[in-house]
Amino acid sequence: MSSKPSTHDTLARYVRVVADLFGLRDWEIVIAANFCDEDTMAETECTYGQRHALLRFNEKWTEWTKDELRSTVVHELLHVHTEQLSELVGDIGRDVLQEQAASVLSTSLSYSLERIVDQIAVAIAPFFPYPDDVQ
Repeated sequence: MSSKPSTHDTLARYVRVVADLFGLRDWEIVIAANFCDEDTMAETECTYGQRHALLRFNEKWTEWTKDELRSTVVHELLHVHTEQLSELVGDIGRDVLQEQAASVLSTSLSYSLERIVDQIAVAIAPFFPYPDDVQ
């Protein structure tokens, strides 16, 4: 395999290997055929109450360095791990709080989780394989 995935299938295989190493073996992780916004490297959408996640990458992902790709994959898979917290806070906000308070809580949690996830991803990505280490 080349130094980094160049097709949807090789990206999906790489993400699956990293997800398995990350303790997400019981999750269905799907790589979307369409891309996220050009200002976003990648995004993750989990199905509420299920172990299903859809990852969408920037259309220029094949141009990233292997470090950028590895860090981005780790970052997005961390979002899978934190989704349960997002769901819980969303449920509380919707069922208990007034609309404005729920909105502030949701925005604050989203921002905080993004920063936390990014810092953890930077710290742990070096412990995961590069794309070219995955067969």
